[in-house]
Amino acid sequence: MNLAIGLSNFYHSMSTQIDGLDFFLFCLIEIVRKTSAIC
Repeated sequence: MNLAIGLSNFYHSMSTQIDGLDFFLFCLIEIVRKTSAIC
């Protein structure tokens, strides 16, 4: 339970620095780049 609260607090602090949508798109692009590099 504490881990979930810590993760939500961490994500909230990240969202204040970086827009949540931009952070999600950044992660998505990184995943696509890594998978395409493997292929």
